[in-house]
Amino acid sequence: MNILFLSDPPNNTSVSYFGPVKEGDLITLTCNSDANPAVESYTWFKVSGEDVVSVGFKNTLSTPVTEVDRQFYCRASNKYGSQNSSITYIDIHFSPKETAVVVDPTGPVLEGGSVSLLCSSHSNPPVTNYTWYRDDEVDQETGPILMIEDVNPSFSGDYHCTAKNHLGEETSAKVHLDVQFPPKNTSVSADPSGTVLDGSSLTLTCTTIANPAAVNITWFRAAGRKKEVVGSKQDFTFNVSKLSEDFYFCEAANIHGAEYSDPARINVAFPPGILSSSRCIKVLSQTRCSCDSQGNPLPSVVWELAGKLVNHSADIPIREIILGSGVIRSQITLYRLDENVPSLVCNSSNSLGSDGLAFNVSSSEIQLSLHPLSLLIGCAAGASGMTLVCIPLLIYFCRTRKTFLAFNKDKGRFSVNKSQEKPSGLSLSSETSFQPSSKAHMKKNTGKEESLTYVHVEFALPQVTSEDDLEDVDFRGRASKTTDYAETCREKSETNGKDKEKVT
Repeated sequence: MNILFLSDPPNNTSVSYFGPVKEGDLITLTCNSDANPAVESYTWFKVSGEDVVSVGFKNTLSTPVTEVDRQFYCRASNKYGSQNSSITYIDIHFSPKETAVVVDPTGPVLEGGSVSLLCSSHSNPPVTNYTWYRDDEVDQETGPILMIEDVNPSFSGDYHCTAKNHLGEETSAKVHLDVQFPPKNTSVSADPSGTVLDGSSLTLTCTTIANPAAVNITWFRAAGRKKEVVGSKQDFTFNVSKLSEDFYFCEAANIHGAEYSDPARINVAFPPGILSSSRCIKVLSQTRCSCDSQGNPLPSVVWELAGKLVNHSADIPIREIILGSGVIRSQITLYRLDENVPSLVCNSSNSLGSDGLAFNVSSSEIQLSLHPLSLLIGCAAGASGMTLVCIPLLIYFCRTRKTFLAFNKDKGRFSVNKSQEKPSGLSLSSETSFQPSSKAHMKKNTGKEESLTYVHVEFALPQVTSEDDLEDVDFRGRASKTTDYAETCREKSETNGKDKEKVT
């Protein structure tokens, strides 16, 4: 049981309200206190940081509240004293506010790195849903943090987010994500493009993709393994020339690195020209003429003989060889030319022009030419062939006893000799038989054994130095080679048993 004294000041002073309260709504606060005699006066105070302001003098206080203006307390007083309540924090609900995207790390991001984006927002109750946008397109991520690994240039763009609770939502401002990288896809383009006429002006442009943009452009001209700097701007202009073997390429660089383009070779067009290597060569009864023409586009070559177009045929073969660098060689072969043959003309043409050359194919203008290498190869092949043929024959004849016919100049006839030596120009075959000629005769020797052997011989015409020599020789057949017949009679002697040979 509480005993109240007449001199009790206010006690148990507190603030009560019905909440929570939505931000901006009007709230009624009540100041409660125990006092005897009863509280005579009330004072309301609003706390804003370090500032304290009185805002009311009644038992209740009706005031709009915000997140900032939500701290209140009251003071109850009677004639015996006063008492302050504790500060009351009003539970105010509000939709997300101060929503923003925070990038970590800040600043540009190098390609291949990682970056996180945080959607920061303040609300009561807390945010229940986040939505991410990149360049105004919804991203799949729905949490407060958007994490990007292995960043590439495609991730560059403007990002923002939306935070939402049951009281409302708020969208952040856009934040640009800057993904930087060294030059890539560096290439050379030409104006005019395609084939360029000899001597005309050409502009080459170095194109690259880089972030930040490439600030240093360097042009190079390369010939073989050597290169030289020829320009330092994005565009490089020069006059082209035919037969140039030069290549052009550029280098683009920024703070993160550099890259070279692929080398570009200029396709220079020019009319054809007959080269000084064109000539005619006469080998025995052949005359072979070569016409070398150079041009771009590759020229076509035609031949004219006596003012008439010559086409490829078995009698006059024509062939073409592509030698490279826009050079084509046309070769024509002529057989059995007269000394007064008309001029042979080679005509070369392409879409840009034409050229021609007349050849003097008379024998006085053409040198006999045998290629040393061809001659050497031919000699070597001939020697090898003769060796392969002669060695087996030599072995065969050395092992086999041969019978040769020798010409007796004094008697004007041939005799049979058994010898290891073979007369010059004589071919002997014991496998071919023959019938005796009308000049041959055979003596019958009763009681004596005889055997008849047939031999076929071929021999060259003997060399004679006078008509007297010809009188002693009886030839039939061709002048260069003749075939005659000989009869060999072999008799066995009764006395000694030895054979005797007689040739007619």
